[in-house]
Amino acid sequence: SNTFSLLPHGRKRWLLLPPSGLYAPTRPEGSIAAGKETHKLRPLEWLRRHEAQRTDLPIAPLQCIQPAGTALFVPSGWKHATVNVAPSVGIAIEVGDVDVISRAQRAAA
Repeated sequence: SNTFSLLPHGRKRWLLLPPSGLYAPTRPEGSIAAGKETHKLRPLEWLRRHEAQRTDLPIAPLQCIQPAGTALFVPSGWKHATVNVAPSVGIAIEVGDVDVISRAQRAAA
């Protein structure tokens, strides 16, 4: 669901993809993910591989650096990864959206 990510201390690098974005390459042969499952990579390793072959992904991730004392809003359904640029303390607060709450209620019934 929607999330506010507060960062009282440190710096984080964010990589964000819209719900339609893929974090796996479209070409299996000769790509950064040939023979690997990129969704199981740690964010720093995924970032290194992505930067080595920028054209490998169908959509490049949006990127930003979050400084201390700020909040970042991540909409429901957006894929994301973070890499601590400096030692960091973060707090994530999920704010349920109507669709997510409705699906959870139907599943519980």
